[in-house]
Amino acid sequence: MIALVLATALASAKPGLFVAKGRFSVRFPDAVETRQEVVPAEAGAYTTHFFSSGIGQTAFGVTFTDFPVELGAAELRRAVDGETTGQGQVVARRPHTLGKVRGLEVTYRGSAPSDRRMEKTFRMYVRGRTMYQIWVAGPADAVPRKEVTRFFASFKLR
Repeated sequence: MIALVLATALASAKPGLFVAKGRFSVRFPDAVETRQEVVPAEAGAYTTHFFSSGIGQTAFGVTFTDFPVELGAAELRRAVDGETTGQGQVVARRPHTLGKVRGLEVTYRGSAPSDRRMEKTFRMYVRGRTMYQIWVAGPADAVPRKEVTRFFASFKLR
């Protein structure tokens, strides 16, 4: 599948509460960069919106994608499987809810080219035709746990 990058660094916002109007709010630890990618698909093209920030070697992000069809639990599981395939060892996988919206939380570990042990934790949620992912990734020994907890706790769907 080929993705067409429409825009990079569409916006850069100050650290703090970030609101994607009508979508979500989250408290990023530093300035936010945004971009979009349009992905062609059989059922119709869709756009994925990326929002990211970082502290040191740790990246914090949120993505959302509006698909042309309604999504369910099976699509959520496939998306999680696609995210983790070949990326390392899944060390935790559990259901997670955000209000009435069901999702999954997954942590996996792998190695980076620098031979540092990398870790990524993400939560995926499906609401109607939209899939949301909130994530944190970086060297396992350098991820600021307090900021990770604060970041995940601040995420709210609108």
